[in-house]
Amino acid sequence: MEKQCTQCEKSKELKWFNKTRSGKRSGKPDYYEKICKQCEAENRGEKKVKEVIYDMSETNKAYIAGLFDGEGHVGLYGRGRVKKSRGGSKGTSYNLRVQITSTDKLIIEWLMDKFKGLCYMKTWDNSVNNDPNRNVETWKDVHNFLLISRNAEGFLKCVLPYLIIKKERALLGIEFMTLTGRYNGMDLPDELIQKRITIFDKMKTLNKRGK
Repeated sequence: MEKQCTQCEKSKELKWFNKTRSGKRSGKPDYYEKICKQCEAENRGEKKVKEVIYDMSETNKAYIAGLFDGEGHVGLYGRGRVKKSRGGSKGTSYNLRVQITSTDKLIIEWLMDKFKGLCYMKTWDNSVNNDPNRNVETWKDVHNFLLISRNAEGFLKCVLPYLIIKKERALLGIEFMTLTGRYNGMDLPDELIQKRITIFDKMKTLNKRGK
């Protein structure tokens, strides 16, 4: 069964419409909202987006940018919803992540003090890694500093003026986050979905290992 949206004037299946309160109890088609979920999402243009700003000296920004250029990583990680799912919702859900890796725990603790975020440690497991040159008894533990989503965006904006190697990737990450403010990751217009996929593909190409 279909219903016509009063805003876009397109006929869509009922799963593209939210039910009214009485409709949730009765389940009758007459109790569906007049505007479809996609138009409702587009109407959220006035929604305020949380902006994360890190306040620190320009010297620290430049130092962290150099550290990030050499030992850092920025990427978009997909969570799969490319096709319609969950009651008709359509979108492609990604997380922006920023990471810095070091065998020096002190620098990771310093970054945690500046940005909060997450940290975790990895150690070599000889039962999993068969490389004889990488022995848990001789190789140092690896410490990781991680920021996600708006916190990652704030980090990239903070160090952007001083980046060299990863500047293009940082700009892609910031651009991606500007496309998420009005939406909740679901019921996205086809044009916006394609923009997100394009940025994801560019980032993936820049992060690809090898020649």
